[in-house]
Amino acid sequence: MLGMPATGESDPSLILAVIVPIIFGFMFGDVGQGLVITLTGLLLGRRFPNLKMLVPGGIVAIAFGFLFGSVFSREDIILALWLRPLANPIATLVAALAFGATVLIVGMLLQAAQAHWRGERRRWWGHRVGLLVSYVGLLFTPLEPVGLVFVAIGAAWFLLGSVALAEKRDIGRIAGAAGEFIEETMRLSVNTLSFARVGAFALGHAGLSSTPSTRTWPPDLVSCHTAEVGGYVVEGHVPAGAIQRLLAQKPQATGLAVPGMPIGAPGMEGGAPETYEVVLFGPQGRRTFARYKGSREV
Repeated sequence: MLGMPATGESDPSLILAVIVPIIFGFMFGDVGQGLVITLTGLLLGRRFPNLKMLVPGGIVAIAFGFLFGSVFSREDIILALWLRPLANPIATLVAALAFGATVLIVGMLLQAAQAHWRGERRRWWGHRVGLLVSYVGLLFTPLEPVGLVFVAIGAAWFLLGSVALAEKRDIGRIAGAAGEFIEETMRLSVNTLSFARVGAFALGHAGLSSTPSTRTWPPDLVSCHTAEVGGYVVEGHVPAGAIQRLLAQKPQATGLAVPGMPIGAPGMEGGAPETYEVVLFGPQGRRTFARYKGSREV
């Protein structure tokens, strides 16, 4: 996996030096956090040389922070020059997939250059280019069904080219070429879909980072997770019965909270159940909404 490219092999180092910071910046897009990452790399890079890699990643994170309109997870300071991930999750995932497809196409073009340097142009143009045509057609198929035509053309190009270049032309060679085409197409498809994780990470980062800045209730009521039900905040392991009563009564409040993680509460079963309070809180203050021992109201 590590080493110098041999003679006739393409060197992807420069491309990786561009791709990796872009992926990092997309996942951690925030002006303030990117600035902190950049300064960390600059200040500690001399003592810990590996930390210098944070500098380009941090700079790109700053750039995506402007595109996402995020400064230390605050989205009310600057306007988004492109989109806000949480408000446009589908577009965020599609952008990550499009970037991944671009990376894979660049990789295939590098293979073409490598074949040229090795004097294997005939072999690449004979059948490998069919895989590229088919892959591009597959990418456009969700947008335009005509993409399937290019998939078929690429598949035929790959199969016929493989047979034409083979020393022995028989049914076994055709079957082998078909199997190779299916395997390569599946590999490209899986690698493309894997870039959805980059978009998912960007969404997760935006969501987790924004949670502390959007909470407006007292810190002592904060628990391990937060939900929103019927316009109310549900903080912690709140029993379903308390939530149902809240929705039925519709009080003027922010929501319900169960501080901590009491044993016996929903999701915390096991051991001797503890008695705990379900707190109703909001601008008017807080009060005990219900008392439970385990999952049973007392």
